[in-house]
Amino acid sequence: MTDVREWRGVPTKLNVADEGTKWTRHPDLSASSRWFKGPEFLHEPQEEWPSTSRYGATNTELRAHLMTHVSTVESIINPQNFSKWTTILRTTAFVFRFIYNSRPKTKQRTGGPLTQQELKRAENFLHRLAQSDEYADEMAILFGNRLNGTDKQAIPKSSSIAYFCPFLDETDVLRVRGRTGACPMINYDAVNPIILPRNHRVTHLILLQYHRKYHHQNHNTVLNEIRQRYMNASAMPQPPIMSDLPPSRLAAFSRPFTHMGVEYFGPILVTANRKTEKRWVLIATCLTIRAIHLQVAHTLSTDSCIMALRNVFGRRGTPAVIYSDQGTNFRGAI
Repeated sequence: MTDVREWRGVPTKLNVADEGTKWTRHPDLSASSRWFKGPEFLHEPQEEWPSTSRYGATNTELRAHLMTHVSTVESIINPQNFSKWTTILRTTAFVFRFIYNSRPKTKQRTGGPLTQQELKRAENFLHRLAQSDEYADEMAILFGNRLNGTDKQAIPKSSSIAYFCPFLDETDVLRVRGRTGACPMINYDAVNPIILPRNHRVTHLILLQYHRKYHHQNHNTVLNEIRQRYMNASAMPQPPIMSDLPPSRLAAFSRPFTHMGVEYFGPILVTANRKTEKRWVLIATCLTIRAIHLQVAHTLSTDSCIMALRNVFGRRGTPAVIYSDQGTNFRGAI
């Protein structure tokens, strides 16, 4: 912006930086130019300095009139105006399509039936809309942690979703950090359910949709299907935060004792030939279904451990993996 003031009846530019930033074809950068000496009025008494300011007519920024109307999807889509989930979902998808087609840079406009990608985008938007109304502070903290690349700022313990270890996925939807991600048979939504506020209109529409989808069966059926994808935020924060379950705990469709853990307990006193002797018990547990097998071991030696394991294998089958501590008998046998 160029500040032009009258000095002795002649318009004078006050900003000498204009000489270097708003050049003519041949700027004057000599030693006697304004660039080095400053405006002429600076060499006069202060009483004669210009005091009345007027902006030059060449300043088009000041004379331009700009009217801008900003409308967001949030102001258009009001969940209170809808009675069905499919209606609000399709309406949101069509709004996004209209916005995309209205952009000047759009080379090929979209038409015809809604695609699965458009419906998925609208669904993610409605999830974020419900979450931002209820968990705006939590989402701001998680978004800030993502930008900073750290997890220094934690969700306050007073939050109703702190116990869920929430995180933002790639579409900025708030989800529960689950512990079954190592299981290949469970989809992403079941491992990390979407968090929905209890009393939001979007949540009510989703519940009604599931009721219609499963023909108003008993509430346990509907709840089971909903919980495979959504988590209602009604729990109170409770420590501690547990790590993910290992793959051996999630090895579905494998026979029992495929993943086996072994340990000893004892000694116990047994009667043998009219005398009392010490015996130990090898406990083998299936890590997937939590079944157990008890096998008597005569001593804590490696030979007794090998014999006990062979008896377990003969009854339960040879395991794929055996987990144990660093006991010398286990290390010698396994």
